[in-house]
Amino acid sequence: WGVPITIFINKDSQKPLLDKEVNKKIISILEKHGVDSWFKLDNKEFLTKNYEPDKYIKVTSILDVWFDSGASHSYVLKDRGIECADLYLEGTDQHRGWFQTSLIESCGIYNKSPYKAVLTHGFVIDEKGKKMSKSLGNIISPKEVIDKYGADILRIWVANSNFTEDVRISFENLDRHSESYRKIRNSLRFLLGNLNGWDVKHSIEFKSLPQLEKYILHRLFKVHKEVREMYKEYNFSKAFQNILSFCNNELSSFFFDIRKDNLYCDNVDSNIVNSTKTVMRILFINLIRLISPITPFTSEEAWQSWRSEIDRDAEPSCHLLKYEDLPTEWENNKIENDWSKVLEIRNAFLFFLEKQRNLKIVKSSMESNVSFYFKDKNLNKIANSLNLSEILISSLTNISGSLNDKFEEYPDNKNIHVKIEKSTGQKCPRCWKIFLKEKEDQELCNRCAQVVDKII
Repeated sequence: WGVPITIFINKDSQKPLLDKEVNKKIISILEKHGVDSWFKLDNKEFLTKNYEPDKYIKVTSILDVWFDSGASHSYVLKDRGIECADLYLEGTDQHRGWFQTSLIESCGIYNKSPYKAVLTHGFVIDEKGKKMSKSLGNIISPKEVIDKYGADILRIWVANSNFTEDVRISFENLDRHSESYRKIRNSLRFLLGNLNGWDVKHSIEFKSLPQLEKYILHRLFKVHKEVREMYKEYNFSKAFQNILSFCNNELSSFFFDIRKDNLYCDNVDSNIVNSTKTVMRILFINLIRLISPITPFTSEEAWQSWRSEIDRDAEPSCHLLKYEDLPTEWENNKIENDWSKVLEIRNAFLFFLEKQRNLKIVKSSMESNVSFYFKDKNLNKIANSLNLSEILISSLTNISGSLNDKFEEYPDNKNIHVKIEKSTGQKCPRCWKIFLKEKEDQELCNRCAQVVDKII
């Protein structure tokens, strides 16, 4: 088995036969009948008329298998006009195998390395750290994973593995990755659903966007930059975790949660709706670029929905998209600093809201009237510049200039004091906000009434 060492040895002198004409004949026969013909055919088939077949021994040894595979770059790369591979990828046992022989042969023949970089990985073991084998019955095959979860879940598991060491796999582990996958998929679905039917001509210029949208674009700028660098370093785990964290924390439980009210309840042609959808369009295109190397099938599925329902002029496949540098005006460290304080205020609100829920005083944030007192002037200034009710998803928010015993100090920041009371009034059946009736027969809040009247 293997590539034969095509040499004849003289029985008398025990020296190899060195003859160019014999070598030419050997090559022509191997080209015609394959390398195995060396073992099958008689000596006379390979030797020229100048030599008696019975006086020579045909060597049946083969080339070292690593030397053999080390020559692959001459055919896989050189024959295709590629001077050097970007990456050689194999297990840790190849440092003295394929990696080394490839390097030795290429340097010997071409005076240069056949690769720009080498990446070595460990091997897959079971959840108990045992090597997988048929006798132990602990093998989890890729096909088994794909049949149960889909190929993208398998790829997420690989991306999240520390490939420099031996990697453990179990169905429990795959279940966790399946949950992470759903969070990213749901973010893409939310973007697609809300952008369906929206015309890009209604886009809002960056300078006219609300502060929340500018903050989200700033975060996208940072994540985009970080993830691209992580891909360059083959740090797939950190890249995926950054994307997941962005989808889960900044988008799903923050930006989407806040803007649902505007998207579902405001006029469709309002500035706030168009601002939100302007940013959502940017988010979708860039999220697809970032996540497609890890989840190519889900990304392509989402992209085909995008092409058929939103942008028919888009690239035929998301995998044809090229990375583009995002506008530097999106990066704004001041806005990140300001919004870190807003998030502290939000965390304080959620902390005391949970206490009120546990006491059965309120059921949701919409039922709460919240008052803040800030000892820090910067907190006070930032809070007054924003619509806190919108950000906290509460019916009424007030910033007090004085402190009384009804306020509670937030344990994580003693500059923030909070008071939450249950809202009194009518619940709007359309947006669920609590409002005070201006007329006896009023059912909808003023905002919803205006939108409905316009639709009718």
